[in-house]
Amino acid sequence: MENSTLDKELNLFQKHVTDRFNELSSIANNDLLSLSWVSKLLDTFLCCQEEFKMILHNNRSMVCKPPLDRLVNDFYERSVKALDVCNAIRDGVEQIRQWEKSLEIVLCALDHKRIIGEGQFRRAKKALVDLEIEFFYFEKNVKPYLKVKSRILQSFGKS
Repeated sequence: MENSTLDKELNLFQKHVTDRFNELSSIANNDLLSLSWVSKLLDTFLCCQEEFKMILHNNRSMVCKPPLDRLVNDFYERSVKALDVCNAIRDGVEQIRQWEKSLEIVLCALDHKRIIGEGQFRRAKKALVDLEIEFFYFEKNVKPYLKVKSRILQSFGKS
C-alpha cells in the first residue's frame, strides 16, 4: 500500500514538473531570459522543490530505498544545474550594469550642454575603450558559455 501511494505521488510530481518546464520551454527565443521568464523559472523551480520535499517528508522511511534514492540524487543534480542557470543570469545582469555605467560615464563626460575639457574627453575615451574591451570579452568568452548553459535547460526534461 505504501509503495503504491509513493508511485502515485512520484508520477503526479513528474507530470507537474514536465508540464511546468514544457510551459517554460514553449516561449519565443526573444523572451528567453527576460525578467518575466526568469521569474517564472524561479517560481517553477521553488514549487517543484517544495513539492518534492513534501514527497520526501511523507515517505521518510523509503528515502534510502529504490526508486526514491535515485530520484533524490537526480533531483539534487538538477537543482545544481538550476542554480548554475541562476548564477549565469546574475552574471549577465551584472555585466549589463557594468556596460550601463560605462555608457553613463561617456554621456556625462560628453554632455553637449557644456564645453568639454581634455579631462572629460580622456574620461569618455577611457570609458569607451573599457566598454569595447568588455564587449570583446563577452563575444569571445561569454557567448559560447551561454550556448552551453542553454543546453543545460534542455536537460531538465531528460532523465
